[in-house]
Amino acid sequence: MTLLKIYTEDVKREKLLKLVSHYFEGFTMYKTHGYWKGIAEKSLCFEIIPDSLFNYWDEVKRLCKDIKIMNSQESVKVIELKAESQEVSFI
Repeated sequence: MTLLKIYTEDVKREKLLKLVSHYFEGFTMYKTHGYWKGIAEKSLCFEIIPDSLFNYWDEVKRLCKDIKIMNSQESVKVIELKAESQEVSFI
């Protein structure tokens, strides 16, 4: 399983939610506190588990470019984590 974490400044939250949902059907978003060049800022983290059947990096790059433009940022941080996962269902 791959988990992508995308960090950006918490501005234009509703527009960001709409933008991320344009690229990915499911994701988790939560508020964080970040620092950029020594200055504190309110931030958001989007966690995405991409479909492993397609080349998701093209979509991630386009999404990050759109976020960067929307938020007038120098960059957008993306972290890719590889992990084992299990789906648990209860009867």
